[in-house]
Amino acid sequence: MRAAVTSRVACALLVAATWAQAQGRPTPASDARVEAFELNQATVADATRLLSELSGWNIAVTAEASAKTVTLHLSDVPARVALETLCKVAGLWFREADGVVRVMTAEEYQGDLEVKRDAQVRVYTLLHPNPEAVAVAIRDVFGPRVTLSLGYDTRFQGTQLLGGAGNGAAGVG
Repeated sequence: MRAAVTSRVACALLVAATWAQAQGRPTPASDARVEAFELNQATVADATRLLSELSGWNIAVTAEASAKTVTLHLSDVPARVALETLCKVAGLWFREADGVVRVMTAEEYQGDLEVKRDAQVRVYTLLHPNPEAVAVAIRDVFGPRVTLSLGYDTRFQGTQLLGGAGNGAAGVG
C-alpha cells in the first residue's frame, strides 16, 4: 500500500514538473491549481509534501498531525481548496504566517492562539483621562478585534456625557 501511495506521489510530481516546464514558468502559489490530487490512505505528511510540490507553498506539519491518514480524490481545484479539504477531512487546522503554512491538530492550534509569555506589555498613565475617548482610541488602534460597548446608564439621560451643557465641569467639545 505504501508503494502505491509513493508511486502516485511520484507520478503526480512528474506531471506537475512537466506541466510547469511546458508553461515556461512555475505557477505562483497564490493562483496555483491542482489538476489531479488522488490519495488513498496516505499520511498527512505525504499529502502535504505532494501539495507543497504542486503549489509551491512552504508547508510544515506537526508530528501529531502528520500521522493521520486521508483519502482524497480532487481534480481541477485551487491549491488552497485542496489544503482546506485535506485539513477538514483529517480533522486538522492550518495557519499561514511569514510565507509558511503550518498544519496542526485542533489542540495544537488552540495552544498556538494563546497569549505568549514573551508578549511585551506597556502601561501608560494618563492625566485626567476621558474614559470614552480612551475606549474609542483603543478601538481605532485594534480595529475589528475590539467591540466597543459604552454601556450608558439610563439614569443619566438628563445630562450629556460629552460636549453637552451639563454642569460645565469636564467635557470635550
